[in-house]
Amino acid sequence: MYRMLGDITGHLKKITPSGDKPVNMWCHTCHHGRPRPMTLDEELAEQYRTKGLKAALDDYTDLKKKFYGRAAYDFGEGSLNTFGYQLMEGKDAAGAVQIFKLNTELFPE
Repeated sequence: MYRMLGDITGHLKKITPSGDKPVNMWCHTCHHGRPRPMTLDEELAEQYRTKGLKAALDDYTDLKKKFYGRAAYDFGEGSLNTFGYQLMEGKDAAGAVQIFKLNTELFPE
């Protein structure tokens, strides 16, 4: 990770900044205080694979309480939609329906 961070920082130094300061890359750019940087749908899929749908839904609630507004996860409708389609591809139609239903409740438009 440190090597990757160094490589990215090296590339960023070659870019002419659009503002008065150069763009920087830090550990928190990706991690946002989490040990393993993952998208929300990846996190939910991981919970689903290891502990089931209820654990994934509980994790969603916990993550939203902990990280909402902190840029660690995208809590928009796209993340749940992606997770729902992953469940459909895995042949869990009932689980997918539950996720899509939650998504329509959270994002009625």
